[in-house]
Amino acid sequence: MSPDDERRARVALSFLAQPGDPVMGAALRGGPAPELLGLVTGADLHGGALLPCRAVDVLPAAWAGRILSGLHVSVGVACASVEDEDPKDVVRRGYDAVSVRYDNWSDGATKYSAWLAELGERIPAGAAVLDLGCGSGLPVARNLALAGCRVSGVDISEVQIRRARELVPAAEFLRADICGVEFDSESFDAVVSFFAFIHLPLGDQLPLLCRIARWLRPGGLFVATTGYWAWTGYEQNWLGGGAPMWWSHADVATYRSWISQAGLVIEREEFVPEGDGGHALFWASRPC
Repeated sequence: MSPDDERRARVALSFLAQPGDPVMGAALRGGPAPELLGLVTGADLHGGALLPCRAVDVLPAAWAGRILSGLHVSVGVACASVEDEDPKDVVRRGYDAVSVRYDNWSDGATKYSAWLAELGERIPAGAAVLDLGCGSGLPVARNLALAGCRVSGVDISEVQIRRARELVPAAEFLRADICGVEFDSESFDAVVSFFAFIHLPLGDQLPLLCRIARWLRPGGLFVATTGYWAWTGYEQNWLGGGAPMWWSHADVATYRSWISQAGLVIEREEFVPEGDGGHALFWASRPC
């Protein structure tokens, strides 16, 4: 390993280190280069610490969680405890911990303005809209309710739902796993889901899409973000809230196939950049 690569590797590992971890601690203090090299190239260390890629190739902080997702040694708050937990519980705890922080980080009051404006132009007055993964109700439920829509929101986080009920009293909110809720057929003029599918186990996503298609009225719209590249993993101390977060994405071609298999017609697909990566935005409809 060259001195420059070693320096860059220490920077990458600094995003992952937690207090009390002897392996990471030694690497960051300038421990033996072979040990550091093993950590960043996937060598089998300390009972099988395998990294899926070279940390020196993915140095930006936004990618730290992707390195962490493949690390199977203890990193401070033991990674094994996250791996052994139901991922939906990880997501629930994560959003419970960062509800307000997430809104501030993501410009919660103003984001999605163009998407919501277009949606408002395409649905009837007083439309029934379902928001899956509604979070705190900002801005989707709030904006749609202000426009006269009858909004129902579902989210797994108790804190998010409590805040949504306070912030958007005109809408109805249910604290539940969006993969387990049921609604009557042809109940909604639109179903929206922004940055929620990325937190669902892959095996749950196609069945949910099929249920969404049933819930939509003929001509109803489905507007959602999904992953763009396939990846499953987690990040410790997400947004500095003290709790981990978990994601699971298929690739965009898989989402195209799943949406079509569910019986929806894809009208438009966009790439939504975020940091060093991005997501897909789909506009689809149930045939009349």
